[in-house]
Amino acid sequence: MRRRGFALAGAALAVFAAAFPGVGGSLARGPALRKASERLARAVTAQGSRLGLGRLTLTGVRAEGLFRAGKLEVGLALWPLLAGRLQVEKVLLSDVDIELQRRERGPRGASGRLPHVVVERGRAHVVDEARGLEVTVGRFDADLPPDSPGSATLEEIKVQTTLGPSAGAKQVELAFPSGPRSIPAVTVEGGRAAIWRGLELTGIAGTVRPTDGGTLAVALRGGYLGSPGELWRATGDVEPRARTAAIDLSASRFTLDRIGPVLKEGLLVNPQLASVDAELRLRAEPAASGGLAISFDGKLDAAGLTVFHESLADEPVPDLTVASQIRGKLDTSRRTLAIDEAIIRSRGATALVSGTIDGSRKPARYEGRLRIPTLPCRAALAALPAEIFPKISGFKLDGKFAVDLSVVIDKADLDATGIYGAVGIDGCKVLAAPDATSAKRLDEPFEHTVLIKPGEELKFTIGPQNPDFAPIAEISPHVVASLLTTEDNGFFKHRGIVPSQIREALRKNVERGYFRLGASTITMQMVKNVLLAREKTLARKLQELFLTWYVERSLDKDRILEIYLNAIEFGPRIYGIGRAARHYFGKKAKDLTPREGAFFSSILPSPKRRYVHFCNGAPNDRWEKYLDRILRRMFERGRLTDAELQAALAQKLSFDPAERGTEKECFARMNELIPKLPEPDVPDEDELDGGDGGGPSVGGKRGKKKHRKR
Repeated sequence: MRRRGFALAGAALAVFAAAFPGVGGSLARGPALRKASERLARAVTAQGSRLGLGRLTLTGVRAEGLFRAGKLEVGLALWPLLAGRLQVEKVLLSDVDIELQRRERGPRGASGRLPHVVVERGRAHVVDEARGLEVTVGRFDADLPPDSPGSATLEEIKVQTTLGPSAGAKQVELAFPSGPRSIPAVTVEGGRAAIWRGLELTGIAGTVRPTDGGTLAVALRGGYLGSPGELWRATGDVEPRARTAAIDLSASRFTLDRIGPVLKEGLLVNPQLASVDAELRLRAEPAASGGLAISFDGKLDAAGLTVFHESLADEPVPDLTVASQIRGKLDTSRRTLAIDEAIIRSRGATALVSGTIDGSRKPARYEGRLRIPTLPCRAALAALPAEIFPKISGFKLDGKFAVDLSVVIDKADLDATGIYGAVGIDGCKVLAAPDATSAKRLDEPFEHTVLIKPGEELKFTIGPQNPDFAPIAEISPHVVASLLTTEDNGFFKHRGIVPSQIREALRKNVERGYFRLGASTITMQMVKNVLLAREKTLARKLQELFLTWYVERSLDKDRILEIYLNAIEFGPRIYGIGRAARHYFGKKAKDLTPREGAFFSSILPSPKRRYVHFCNGAPNDRWEKYLDRILRRMFERGRLTDAELQAALAQKLSFDPAERGTEKECFARMNELIPKLPEPDVPDEDELDGGDGGGPSVGGKRGKKKHRKR
């Protein structure tokens, strides 16, 4: 009997032992998942479970909105388990995918006893909308005892912020000195940080280590945009609890050929001859808004620069030396950036720049200020490289020059948007001018050359030697009145540059969301067509402004208008109002009617494309209505009498077919010089408006100053 009892007991124990992993796992899974759900504040589920001696294994584990794990092994304390309580000693997660999205800053995590956590083959994607962060980790492994040294390895890390800056690293090692709640020492390899577009620190390596005083000591180094070697160092301290930091960055002088990737666009020529060195100090502290206030100040010195870009000028600018300093502050919560002062010194001149970007507003508001302290006009001109400004480098100036300009761009407050202040060029006096741009040359008959297309030029004289030349006194007042109405309403009242017109053009461009209106006066257009090349560069625009200032103070208004009307393009290979009047209407410029004058202003600034109306034999109905709009605007501004307006509105435009040829021949002339495009749209009201300043009286009188005979 005793043997039989032992045998039955052994059999029962064997059956229990065989059934225990499955039955015990099922029994233990429920309490374990409930406890995990309570701790994580979200539902936790598992597809399978198995209970061994002091160990619960769950498979297919999912924490809703937090993570998925192929396997979760939980080490349980034995004695509490025999008493019916679950006490976790160790947690091992394998094949973990963390997917977390936070929209608000939640409470801090639980502060109870931590188990020993081990993670194998983890991946993570965390989006923190409250802090504007998105973090991706390609793989991480961790061994984190609760109260003794632990470690974690993270690979292929990417960090993106909503403010724009981003960061990443091939590998980051974390060493926790006394458990996961202690501040780890961080070792970075293959790191990168894109501070703003075009400035990316790469090859970042080094450490961030806790000190006995509770701060973190930063010692990092790296390069720029994939450049090899060490080009900068960052050292300093971070106090995590106080949320303060003091970091100094320094870049010892190096030649720019060492940062080849940044030179791909060809901005710098001969980079091996150019060198830079820089320093930047960053200080961070808690801001009243709840984020961080990051102040910065530093300097950048560059020498031996040779610069070229097609948007700047046609020729490289050699041997530039620039010394700059900058100071400002970034508020991460308010999303504001303030440049308190940036000082730029080059070629004997100094520029002071300041401004703010308010990103808390939708859309953002931008404010900036440029100041150039008073200096001799000759020094200001000498500061402009002759390679960029060839048309004005030969001027001789006397007097004093200064600049104080402010700009505001705010789509939500268009009334505030604009450019304010002054360019103190009126304190300058021209002592001598280069022959090519001198007022003496322009005030006499001169030869003018235009580029029709690559390899083909057209030369003609602006003067009586040219049979198509039309003196200002022999140009129909209706042509002048129409062009003043659409192009430059205040021509006879301003001095060539109209700040209010520039301000209004800027507002309309900001409202549209793209730049279209340029606020060019007739003088500016004359300068652009007669004295400058047609390329659209910053150098050309600045030369245009200077030459406009010079021309307005050297020629009378009638001569400026006369040159303009005899030089501008009115169609393919058609230059000057005399040639245009004969081509389109078979008459002299002095005989043009109000409607014909309105037509010539209607085809600017795209005369080749709008030549389609001539090829069609007549303008379409929509274009005729546009001519009516121009005529009514001329009347509103006192440039037509009521009788002239009614007569012009009753007419339809009639072209002279003598020079048209067949429709096919006409379109061939047009398409040779421009790509085939759809028929042009009727311009909107902004293109019709010639700006402020008022116009001449009825009858087309063109100002008080009379032009002498030529």
